[in-house]
Amino acid sequence: MRVGLLATLGVGLGSACARDHSNVSPFAKLETEIGAALTARIGAPVTVHCPTPIACIALGPEHAQIPILLARVADAWTWRVAGLLVISDALEAYLATAVADLGAAQAVQCAPRIRVLAANERIDCWLANGGKAFVTVHADGSTGVEIDLDKGAGDARSEVRSVQKEEALARLSRALEHEENSDGEEATVVPVAGDGGPDDGGTVPRP
Repeated sequence: MRVGLLATLGVGLGSACARDHSNVSPFAKLETEIGAALTARIGAPVTVHCPTPIACIALGPEHAQIPILLARVADAWTWRVAGLLVISDALEAYLATAVADLGAAQAVQCAPRIRVLAANERIDCWLANGGKAFVTVHADGSTGVEIDLDKGAGDARSEVRSVQKEEALARLSRALEHEENSDGEEATVVPVAGDGGPDDGGTVPRP
């Protein structure tokens, strides 16, 4: 099942560089074009800011932050979302149908509406009658879905997941401390893009 993921746009955009010497960002045109492309796909206003020549941040509804990576290819700029961009609307509709098929029709909520995930990251959704639905998003855009209609079972699984995240963060913290102590220099963690999964992207000719 593929739900709520943004496919590659692959569209040509306008010039990325400003032509004058005003205070306008040299990426103003690029920011506008990327924002328009994401706005059209998400169905809500998106603004884009490119503080560096390699990365931008798109701001969507509910204060959603969407990291964008830029690259130069020949005489064009290319861009893509750094990760797997998921829209909850389609996900909630699918889960509502799945729950109804189980004979327990009810509303489903998977807030926030817009999010960027790493490959194989899990989304927890809430059923109106107290249960939970769990959606794992894979690198290729496919998803795995599990539904717990029982509130107690769903809450228990969420708690286990929370503990696992805390343990993973603790292990990372210890590893960084060990690296810092071993070489006397502070370690830096740099976030990376998703593992080649579907994401938005486009090409912008350079002037």
